[in-house]
Amino acid sequence: MKPSILIATLLACATLAHASEPSKPGKASNALTKENIGGTAYATTPIDITAERLPANFRGHSIFDVIKKLKPPTKKEEFEKTDEYEVRLNRWTSSPFLGTITPSDLLAFEISEFMAPDAIKIKYDADAETMTAQIAFENRYFREGHARWLETYYRAKDLGSQMGVTRMGVKFRITSHSGASVGIGIKEQIDPISISAPMTRDKALRTKPLLVAFAIVSVVEPYKIDESTSSTASLDDPNEWLNQYWGLWASLRAIWLVNRSTGEILAKAEAPFATCNFGVC
Repeated sequence: MKPSILIATLLACATLAHASEPSKPGKASNALTKENIGGTAYATTPIDITAERLPANFRGHSIFDVIKKLKPPTKKEEFEKTDEYEVRLNRWTSSPFLGTITPSDLLAFEISEFMAPDAIKIKYDADAETMTAQIAFENRYFREGHARWLETYYRAKDLGSQMGVTRMGVKFRITSHSGASVGIGIKEQIDPISISAPMTRDKALRTKPLLVAFAIVSVVEPYKIDESTSSTASLDDPNEWLNQYWGLWASLRAIWLVNRSTGEILAKAEAPFATCNFGVC
């Protein structure tokens, strides 16, 4: 599938999925206005990591729009002097590419159980009266290196089945699948993150369906991820997969647990985060 077609398909699916999620009206803060949130309700201004509250029904930044709009700078050219390259790089870093957002600004990407069920689990402990969000990462190896992959969107599709045959002539049925994963590639070997907020049971019953997490990140070189992986079927596992990974290289600055309906930030976890033992996750 061509990248442009994939982008359009994923964006349409994500928009429809968001439209079906429950939300309640609330009073927005002054941090962002209707004008700078934009027609799609995604933010087009940088996130403030010191914010104590977000606008009601805040959706963060659209990772689809950021990936489409961000144009990484070319590497230093053969006949380009170092000081000329640095001037060009500084100009790129300070130039807006989406609304007022520049490549050096902080972004907020939503992580929800609805859009990326493997990336986040939100559970309530009635005895401790605590709401906890567990953020999980996957190990992925891309052309640019190893990443702790934080998924923000995933969809899979069954492509049907066909008969296959082994080298020994044994016939078996192969089931084909495709998957599209959109997310953030983090170079730091970060452990899974747990973030909790005290909450009464009555409030938890009302609030849990409205909870999401936001990953606060800054983009880093080489900026974009656009790769596919495949696996072939066998007698032991008759499933074959084609997976597309599409995202951003970024440094994780914080995780926020948020009531998206009201904009209340219930808890924050900020860098530096615990890393895996001996750098191996």
